[in-house]
Amino acid sequence: MPLSYKELSAPTVEPVSLTLAKQHLRVYFTQDDSYIGGLITAARQYIEKQTNRAIFNRKMLLTLDYFPWPGWDSTTGSTAHDYFMHWYYRGLTIRLPKPATVSVESVSYLNNDGVTVTTIDPSNYTVDTSSEPARIAPTPGYTWPYQQNYIPGQVKVNFTAGTYELPVTEEFTVPATAPYTYTLEQAAQLVTFTGVVNAQNDPVTCSNVAGQLTFDASLAGQTLTATYTVNNCPQTIIQAMLLLIKHWYVHREAVSSENLKQVELAVQELIANEIIESWDWAS
Repeated sequence: MPLSYKELSAPTVEPVSLTLAKQHLRVYFTQDDSYIGGLITAARQYIEKQTNRAIFNRKMLLTLDYFPWPGWDSTTGSTAHDYFMHWYYRGLTIRLPKPATVSVESVSYLNNDGVTVTTIDPSNYTVDTSSEPARIAPTPGYTWPYQQNYIPGQVKVNFTAGTYELPVTEEFTVPATAPYTYTLEQAAQLVTFTGVVNAQNDPVTCSNVAGQLTFDASLAGQTLTATYTVNNCPQTIIQAMLLLIKHWYVHREAVSSENLKQVELAVQELIANEIIESWDWAS
């Protein structure tokens, strides 16, 4: 089944901070900060390639040449009995790359005219984000669209992938006296700050500096709720990234005359438990 996928956005924060990387490198000057930052990103991308995962959240696009079709253009989403008793129903499932899947934003396809795009109503398919890879299946009674014309890349799935961003919902009270600031409980691990709402679920304006929130005096004493995500990356992945960063920082050429050898329990062993084996487009 011809398919492809690509990133539509990049994570806004890296799993390893510049401070931690410099501490591991024992670098105490700032001249190499930009270079080390590039090594951090490269190490994350290397680990993601090796594990087949997306570490932090980003928008993704999966492209298929056609919907899963086991051989009957009238085949619809199955009941449990159908699924277990008839093998062809199992070919109706789309599996998403780069686990874990946080959400599926849309499933769409190009019509036979090659111009019109139709977005499928989410009620017509079920998304299982708890499995790795995540799966999309038509609901019982719904038929994946069958296209008479072959148009490469005509099916598109927009989704958000990210394994180690942990969502947090935190209730707190704005201080009654100035300064009207509050520091999120997990500010040190902050990845993405979503926002703050009041008791009526209305958005509240505030400034956010590294997880320290500052409010207007009119909100003093009010109970609010903040939502954000934090770095839940396993320490083994953090350590693997640090090893790569140190190796690349010291050895800046593609080849070396040194007799290098792999350190026991190094990168591959550290990430072994996080690897997702190769996947197919359908289960």
